[in-house]
Formats: sequence, C-alpha cells, structure tokens
Amino acid sequence: MYQYQSKVRLGSVTLNVVNLELEAQYYQEVLGMDILNQDETGVDLGSEKAQTKLIRLEKVKSDDIKAYGLYHLALVLPSRSDLGNFLKHLLEN
Repeated sequence: MYQYQSKVRLGSVTLNVVNLELEAQYYQEVLGMDILNQDETGVDLGSEKAQTKLIRLEKVKSDDIKAYGLYHLALVLPSRSDLGNFLKHLLEN
C-alpha cells in the first residue's frame, strides 16, 4: 500500500456560492462531509470525527459575481479500502 510521505499540508479552501443551502447539502450527502460550523454567511464542512475543516462555503449575492471560476478539490484517503468505500458511496448517491 502507498504511504503518503509528503510533509506538505494544505489548508481548507473557501468557495463563494449563491445557493448556500444547496451547496452544503451536496457536500454533505454526496461527498459525505459533516457541518462543523454554520452561520448566516457560510458553512464550514469537513470531518467531525477528526475535527478537520476542509471547505468553507461563503454565501454571496448573485449580482456580486463577475466571473465564474474553475476549481477542484483533492482528498487524500487513509487506505485503498477507504477509497473503495468512498467510490461506492459516490456511485450510490
């Protein structure tokens, strides 16, 4: 099994979203993240078990958007078994 050797650690990312509720639902139901903190301006999502924040969704008004960006998110999972379980979850959802 591959052991992740890098000492590089990236922090959480912040995404600006118009529909905060729908985006938070996606990250919870499809990607399996937990809500760690929520207020009127945004939601912090990640792993409740590890108390690790991965994403902050910030609510913005649609007329504040001047351009759409492209983003991606990389998740490192602890084992191949965890990867398999995650892929199964994605297929089911």
